[in-house]
Amino acid sequence: MALESKAPMDWLVVHTNPKKEPKNTTDLERLGIDNYCSMLTLLKQYPDNRKKVKQPLIRSCVFVRIEEKYRLKVFQVLGVVRFVFWLAWGLMLP
Repeated sequence: MALESKAPMDWLVVHTNPKKEPKNTTDLERLGIDNYCSMLTLLKQYPDNRKKVKQPLIRSCVFVRIEEKYRLKVFQVLGVVRFVFWLAWGLMLP
């Protein structure tokens, strides 16, 4: 089931549980939902070694592009808390 249509869609912001962004993006892709979560690679310095760590640029947020009628499908992913709202509307980014 593809969630594609010819109508233009905006990006919606989804609030997730902390540190679950990479898992949520793979689960959303499995459902066929177009999503985006930018990740930063940081070099952490520990007393005995250095390590590369990936962290999301915007924590606890994943951007999804989905039609209005498929909005509830996002909540099938464990770790998705809610859509981010502003002035009683879902926060949409062009």
